[in-house]
Amino acid sequence: MNGDSPDTSIEHPALLASFSFAAGIAFGRFYDCDPAILGAVALGFAAALWRADIGLRVIMALALAGGAAVISGHGFKEIRSNHVSRMDIEGDVAATVEVKFTDSVRPHNTRYIVEVKSIGGAQASGAARLVMRRGTGYSSFEPSPGDILLLENVKFRQPRGFRNIGAFDYEAYMKERDIHGDFFTGKKTNITLTGTTFNWMRPVEAVKERMRRNLDMGKREATAITWAILLGDDGMITPEQRSDFSRAGTAHILSVSGLHVGFVAMACFFAAKLMFFAMAYPVRYHWASAGIPMRGAAFVALMMAVFYAALTGMKFPIIRSAIMIGVYLAAVMAGRGRDFYGSFGVALFIILLMWPWALFDAGFQLSFTAVFAIVIFMERWWKPMFFLTPLEEIAPTWRQTIVRKAPWLFSYIAVSVFATIGTAPIVAYHFNNAPVYGFLVNAIVVPISSFAIPWGMLWAMGGHGLATDLTGWMMGLIGTLSAWAAGLPMSYKAVTAFHPAALAFYYLSIGALLLMKRGAARWIAAGGAAVVALVIFLVPPRSAGDGGELVARFVDIGQGDCTMVLWPQKGAMVIDGGPKFETFDPGRSLVAPLLFREGRSGITAMIATHEDSDHLGGLAGLASLAAPEMFMDNGAQSEAMEKLRGSIKAPGGHRRLYAGDTLEFPGGLKARVLNPPNGEAPYKEAVNNASLAIMLEYGEVRVLTLGDIGKEAEQWLVSSGADIRADVIKIAHHGSASSSLPEFLKAVGARTAIISAGYRNNHHHPSAKALERIKAAGMRVFRTDMDGEVRVITDGKKVRILTWGMERYKEGGE
Repeated sequence: MNGDSPDTSIEHPALLASFSFAAGIAFGRFYDCDPAILGAVALGFAAALWRADIGLRVIMALALAGGAAVISGHGFKEIRSNHVSRMDIEGDVAATVEVKFTDSVRPHNTRYIVEVKSIGGAQASGAARLVMRRGTGYSSFEPSPGDILLLENVKFRQPRGFRNIGAFDYEAYMKERDIHGDFFTGKKTNITLTGTTFNWMRPVEAVKERMRRNLDMGKREATAITWAILLGDDGMITPEQRSDFSRAGTAHILSVSGLHVGFVAMACFFAAKLMFFAMAYPVRYHWASAGIPMRGAAFVALMMAVFYAALTGMKFPIIRSAIMIGVYLAAVMAGRGRDFYGSFGVALFIILLMWPWALFDAGFQLSFTAVFAIVIFMERWWKPMFFLTPLEEIAPTWRQTIVRKAPWLFSYIAVSVFATIGTAPIVAYHFNNAPVYGFLVNAIVVPISSFAIPWGMLWAMGGHGLATDLTGWMMGLIGTLSAWAAGLPMSYKAVTAFHPAALAFYYLSIGALLLMKRGAARWIAAGGAAVVALVIFLVPPRSAGDGGELVARFVDIGQGDCTMVLWPQKGAMVIDGGPKFETFDPGRSLVAPLLFREGRSGITAMIATHEDSDHLGGLAGLASLAAPEMFMDNGAQSEAMEKLRGSIKAPGGHRRLYAGDTLEFPGGLKARVLNPPNGEAPYKEAVNNASLAIMLEYGEVRVLTLGDIGKEAEQWLVSSGADIRADVIKIAHHGSASSSLPEFLKAVGARTAIISAGYRNNHHHPSAKALERIKAAGMRVFRTDMDGEVRVITDGKKVRILTWGMERYKEGGE
């Protein structure tokens, strides 16, 4: 095969039909797609259509129309009147549910997907998630698929994520997966098994639970990695581990994908082939020579691939791999040759037919793109290194000579490089991350995984302790290598937002190289598309501050505080970073992506108002992804604050702030510190009262942020004579009753008040008394628990307010 001649095998009818179906889905959601992307898709479709014969053109046109029809009808499913998506119930309720399967095991709870039968005595329908907390009276009860449970004294909530403008839409994510609510158990909850129905997942879950117990390595980190890689359950993975794998470029190993299914199927195939050959050869020689062992091995490998796919959760990459492996092994059993492009097209079509919205899912895009890129590039540019012509055998090139010295090593590197070429733009777009050493690290980690995964599965049902210890050692090695690579200088490059059209033209360029015939037109088309992609990538989309405005984003971060201030000249300040949980760090997973989408890869100033965990919990994770130029706090000497100071390496160092300090930044922002005072406080010393109170000034507009100060600090601010007048006030302590005194609100005189609080939080913030006082002061109230993110946008003279989901700007004070 010559690298300069096109590989016409990719013009497989099934492949082109599935691509046309995908294009139809993109056009069917035209309202949610950028015109440039649709234009690039149309150009690619037209090019493929032009090269096809008349019969294939008809198939492609029908597939295009079918894709548009499928996605158009997907959003208009009829919802029953008793569907759980229509219910929003306060307080404890009783419900009857049927367990479908286990979703994940986490440090303090286990999550199950259930089918709802009734709520509050009334018949109900739809799927929901049951979150069973451990450490309660029923903690020893482990539901299995098919169990019908009576839940008493549970809370039911609609799926609700963090509602921030331009951020990940958790509610849409859950809706597309047909999960419409959450049941939360508590100390008063009682769960009764009332019956059992047939569910094919029941024996599979029983096997998985036994494996989970056998694969408990004794240490949280090692167990978490082992469960994630072998069983597809990443509920125990910490935010730090997830970040290490992402930076190292090995995140695909941490999540069960087609690679894992392939390793298991391959190991089973060769082991079964050897066993069948050993059994058949002494008895019936002609059976062995007729390929019977190979066909039997293909059947065993197929069954194991299907079982492993069911065991690990039937996610998109796994379904894709199972279908492709199934088609391939079926061809082996039938004595026919392999057909990658046909099986790839079939897998793509089946998944998009069942879940058309998957086309817009990052995991789906990465899975299919990685496999396709590996096969395409290996066939065109890698195989010629080994399958030489007679002339090349006499005088091979220096590249062919080197590669053939260590084929296994260079093959792993090549696979990693080709996968990176195919997926790097998608990773950069969705995760704002570009691993620098990823292809080299994968050349080591992937071979280890190819042995560790089948070996771990072999002994997961129980066996000699040394075998399990070896599994743990290999899993630990994968984690150690990923952490080591993540810690290297320049291990990854943070990528700020870029226009998605760059993706479309990037893949158009690759498509031109693969599809077009040798000649000048081929290079002109590929080069032209590449240049367009590069130009679009280098010209960032419009972000906050580009129009000379300051934007203060009061981020919906649950029960906590986080304010992101953006101003011209790419200025960025973050005041507090919200809470942090064992398996979720909002600083890494929520605030950093918001910052990157605004075109900022770093932070001008990071400020911690005080030491409460719901304010400083996410700052360390945020700083690890978006380094601050300077870090400031209130000087608290607590263990949590000292630990945070030690983890943040800011070029400008650490600075303690107190009343009287003024910070001025290029671009027009000035910040005056109003609290705490320097020296002994004139009020009752407390953690909350020592919070930093900061007045942000931009032109003639003032925005006052208060941390968690209480009434004592508010009284001192009024009596101190400080200028605390503001246009917008971020209410102290999430709107608790102990803050927002009438005389303080009057002295501030703001027309707009913003409250940061978690939806239906356990503290019942904001309090009714505080809301009454705020409204009595004549202020409009915006709340993150009700309105989602609240943005204050000002040109220095006028103020506009924008909330999550708001259809238009609302004029604020002048």
